[in-house]
Order: sequence, then C-alpha cells, then structure tokens
Amino acid sequence: MADKDRRTFLQEVAWYIYENQKDSISDYSLVFPNRRAAVFFSKYLSEIIDAPIWSPGYLTISELMFDISAYSRADQVELLFILYEVFRSHVNRQESFDDFYALGEVLINDFDDVDKHLVDARDLFANLSSLKDIEDHFEYLTPEQMEFIRSFWSHFDAQSADQEKFASLWEALAPLYLGFKDRLARSGRVYEGMANRKVVEMI
Repeated sequence: MADKDRRTFLQEVAWYIYENQKDSISDYSLVFPNRRAAVFFSKYLSEIIDAPIWSPGYLTISELMFDISAYSRADQVELLFILYEVFRSHVNRQESFDDFYALGEVLINDFDDVDKHLVDARDLFANLSSLKDIEDHFEYLTPEQMEFIRSFWSHFDAQSADQEKFASLWEALAPLYLGFKDRLARSGRVYEGMANRKVVEMI
C-alpha cells in the first residue's frame, strides 16, 4: 500500500472515493480520459478495499459521448465505404476505392476535427476561389497564417490539372460533409467527433 506522501494522482482519487463513498461506490460510474487510466484506478482501488464490494462502472470520455448521443461507433473501414459512396455522388471523378482510400482517411480525420471543434462547415468549406476571397473571408487570420495560405495557393497554376482537381474537390467538401453525416445519422453509426457534436447540440 503506497505511503500517503508517495501516492499518484489516481491512487489519491481511489482513496478519496473509497473513504467517502464506500457503502455506495457501486452506484457510480467513473469517467476517465482513456481505458489505461481506468485499469490503473481499478488496480489501486483493489489494493485499498478490505471486504468484497461491487466495483463502480468505468467509462472513457469517448464511451460517455457515444452513450449520451445514442449513436454507436462505426469502424474506420465502414466509414470509408460510406464516404466513398457519398463521394461518388458529389464529385465528378472516377476513382476506384483503392485510389480513394488515402484521401478518404484524410477527409474523415478533417470532418472529425470540424465536429470536435464545433466549426461551421459551410463557412469553413465556402467556395473561396481566389486568394482575395480568402483574405476577405478570413481577415482575422494572423500574418503568419495568411502567408502560409499565400504559399499554398501559389503552388496551383490557374490552368493546371491539379488546380482544377483541387477546386472541384473543394467545391464538393460542404455537400460531401453534410451528405456523409446524413448517411451516418440515419444508420446510427458515427465517428467520434460526430457523437461529441451531437451531445453538445443536445445540451
């Protein structure tokens, strides 16, 4: 049993909960940042108890968000197949699933970030066809951020195939994001950011 002065944070939490809720500890569900923290907490609690008890419930923050949202978690391959179907209906490009795979992973990560940060996707994916549009629309950006955008856009020649490919994808991002989320919501299986956003909207 750890000396009081040498206890870790989780050991302190285990002691505090046990001392204050010993008779009703099984009525509680404890939320941890990840599963590893829950495992260590359970170990420290087992070292303290001196009689058989029912343990509390353990949840990660992510699991809590899914529970409250009433959605279930879709795995990455399922998300990619659904996004690919939506992509084919919104983007005028013939790509096999194998060719789409890497782009699909990037898009899912970006959409996840959009939802976790509660960004307005219509605003973010607005059809900004020139650097001037960007400067007018995002005037709150720092000089360093604007310089990065200028540098990024300078890589695209207005007549190049890459520019056209990029522009066609950019124009489709908002409907792609919204169509993807609509398909997922109807299936009841979503990615983490979408579950998080749903909980915030419920609140």
